[in-house]
Amino acid sequence: MATPSADLAHCLDAERDALKQCVDMLGRERQLLMDGNIDALADLGVRKSLLLESAAEFSSLRERYLSDNGFPGDRDGMDALLRENPDLHAIWDETMEWARQARILNNVNGALIDVRITHNRSALSVMHQAATSHATYGQDGHILHGARGRTLGRG
Repeated sequence: MATPSADLAHCLDAERDALKQCVDMLGRERQLLMDGNIDALADLGVRKSLLLESAAEFSSLRERYLSDNGFPGDRDGMDALLRENPDLHAIWDETMEWARQARILNNVNGALIDVRITHNRSALSVMHQAATSHATYGQDGHILHGARGRTLGRG
């Protein structure tokens, strides 16, 4: 049977790689949001969700490895395990750095989405107001208040 640190090293490698792929995907998502390429976002969203699920699974495995080896399944447990297995520090640090970058990019993308939603709501509001306005313009370009136009289809 492999030692817990070897099993954990494999798990951390996989978690780090999944997080790195998430960062790459979030970078592409940010670019699509900035470019306004909304159609491509749907496909990317599905792939992003799968990557995030994968990273979460490896995180759960890590927590289980910790618990199975007598450590709390949280940050304190990981710190305690790292004290006993300093060779895992480098990969853990890389994993945490990719997680940090993913969190930052996810926040940036969320802000970009919020801006887009606000813009779309404003545009829809203006269009709705224009559609419900009864004002029309005369031949001289001035607004004719309360003017009633002809109903289409009538002569």
